[in-house]
Amino acid sequence: KNLWSYVGMMPTTLVDLSSIVLRGEVYLLGGRTGVGAHNVVLKFDPRKGEWTSLAGMPTPRFNFGSIVVDSEILVAGGQIYSHSTNTIRRDSLRSCEIYNVEANQWRQGPELTEEMYNVGLMHVNGCVYAMGTSEYQKSPFRICRYNVVCRLDLTKKRWVQVESDLCDIRNYASVAAKLYTR
Repeated sequence: KNLWSYVGMMPTTLVDLSSIVLRGEVYLLGGRTGVGAHNVVLKFDPRKGEWTSLAGMPTPRFNFGSIVVDSEILVAGGQIYSHSTNTIRRDSLRSCEIYNVEANQWRQGPELTEEMYNVGLMHVNGCVYAMGTSEYQKSPFRICRYNVVCRLDLTKKRWVQVESDLCDIRNYASVAAKLYTR
C-alpha cells in the first residue's frame, strides 16, 4: 500500500554511514557521531525485527562507499578524524576493506589510487567503479577539490584511475545502469 511502518530503533545513532542489503538483511557500516568516526557493523533482520552487532571494520570511517561483490561486502575511501595542534581535521582515506559475511572477518583490499570521500560504488561488467571527491592543499588557506572515478578489476585486484575533474559534484550516489567514460 505504499505505507511506512515502524520496526524499531537502531541500537546507536550514526550519520554519514553506509548501508547495503545482502540476502534480505540490511547492513549498516561505519559512520560518525559528535565524538568521532566509528567502525561499527550492524545487521538488521527484517523477518525477526532484530539487530546484531558484527565484527567492526579495521578502519573507522564515514562518507565512504560500500557494495556487495561475490557475497562479500567491500568498503572503500571515506574520511576519518585526525587531531593536530588544537584542531580536528577530516582526513580522506584510500583504504579498501572486504568483509566475509560467513566468517564475520575483515581483510585488507587493494588501495584506491588516491584518497577520496563521499564515495559511490557500483559493479558493472566484472569491475567495481568508485566515484568520489579528492582534494589537495593548494596553499595554507585554500583547499582544491576535484572528482575522481577509479575502476577495480576484480581479477587483477588493482584500482586504476579512469577519470578525474569531471564536474563540481561533491556527493555521490550510484545506480548501475550504463556507464560511459571518455
